[in-house]
Amino acid sequence: MDPLSIRELRQSAGTQAETFLIHVQLVKLGQKTTRAGKPYYEIKLVDAEDSLVLRAWNDTVAFTACASANRGEFYAVEGQFYLNAERNSIDGRDFSLKPLAEEAV
Repeated sequence: MDPLSIRELRQSAGTQAETFLIHVQLVKLGQKTTRAGKPYYEIKLVDAEDSLVLRAWNDTVAFTACASANRGEFYAVEGQFYLNAERNSIDGRDFSLKPLAEEAV
């Protein structure tokens, strides 16, 4: 699967989740807690054109990956993305966060 830019992801994602791959830099990483007390990570990803904020919930593979992720590093993010019509934003689920090799940056 060829990676898309964040802009292309926004243009391609619909209301039904589909699998996409993006190559991005992690610029913000923070652990937060829901009102119910469950932890999650909020991450901000950027590429040359746009930015994207995703949430990695505590019962997902992405949550574990975020625990060892580093700001400023580049990652391949692959998973199910869809347009959240209520918030008019892109949401992800079941996504992975894998470090990119230097030659892929």
